[in-house]
Amino acid sequence: MIPYFDLIYSRRDDLFWFFKQVFLFGSALHTDVPNDLDILLVYEDGKVELAISEGKRISEKVGVILPMTRVDLTIMSETELSQTEFLLSINYVSIKG
Repeated sequence: MIPYFDLIYSRRDDLFWFFKQVFLFGSALHTDVPNDLDILLVYEDGKVELAISEGKRISEKVGVILPMTRVDLTIMSETELSQTEFLLSINYVSIKG
């Protein structure tokens, strides 16, 4: 997990400027060779269109940084995150927020 975390964390201001909170979860936390890179992006309520656009930009940039790694983004509003209690059901590391 350390190589992925370090690469993503060191670029967090550029990659994730729009999002309120960012979390890394999934197999990247447990292995140096994960199946994919799971990232949860949390945006301010009411800004869904910009969140989707920024998600696409992030996916492209991470693809350049880690070209052999599939990136799976989960994008939620602050309200959705609170209502679903998503973080209670996963192991995660905070990248931002």
